Amino acid sequence: MKSFIEYCRQGYPISAGDDLHNLLVQCSEEAQKLTMRLNTSFHTREEIVEVFSELTGKEVDSSFMCFPPFHTDFGKNISIGKNVFFNTGCSFQD
Repeated sequence: MKSFIEYCRQGYPISAGDDLHNLLVQCSEEAQKLTMRLNTSFHTREEIVEVFSELTGKEVDSSFMCFPPFHTDFGKNISIGKNVFFNTGCSFQD
């Protein structure tokens, strides 16, 4: 995943139908599933931290707090530090 993100940051094109495009679509669909799960029922703070850890592919500190709904189109470019709060309706295009 890190090499894919670095490839994108360098501005290289991704063509429809190639392996990188398929990976991009797969990650986007995963982000949609995770944000749908997050936004359609109640979750404890601990569960929200777990969802965001899965969404970002990185461990999220237990001090993180989010009031859903939250939306993102990818998720893997998001990094969350300590004592971070996302208010309701937050949306990231990453």
